[in-house]
Amino acid sequence: MQFSQGQLRETLGISVEQFRHWKRVLPPFAERKRYTSRFSSGDLLAAAVIHRLTDQCGIRPGFLPEISKAVVKICNGNAWPTLKDKELVVDVRQRTCRIVENPRDFVAQDVVVVCPLGPIMDAVREGLSRTQPRVSQHELLFPPTAIGEMRTSRRRA
Repeated sequence: MQFSQGQLRETLGISVEQFRHWKRVLPPFAERKRYTSRFSSGDLLAAAVIHRLTDQCGIRPGFLPEISKAVVKICNGNAWPTLKDKELVVDVRQRTCRIVENPRDFVAQDVVVVCPLGPIMDAVREGLSRTQPRVSQHELLFPPTAIGEMRTSRRRA
């Protein structure tokens, strides 16, 4: 499934100005075409991670070009179910990130940011459910009935 730029912004609660700034300083977004750009679900997850790094951790987007490429690669290179219980460890000084199963087993040489992907994925799903139009299920015009066994007959030629 592909999402438009507007759907990405609305799902994550990103303003137009903030996204324009991302397009100027973050390569994964700068490479997209202007109004016709499409984003995968992995791109939405990566954008949600970047949004958390900038808004909750106070990291300026201009400091994240290399990290944003790595986050997009990780989020697009793995299926969502495999990422659900994993954590993304971002080493801001080294400008790298990687997936770890258990951050307690990870020994950092410097300050790192650990992003549990499960809650971020839940927030993206919730944002998508808010932006998608509600489709009501229509009532059946006739009641369902059970169908008996169907016998197959063999014809001999």
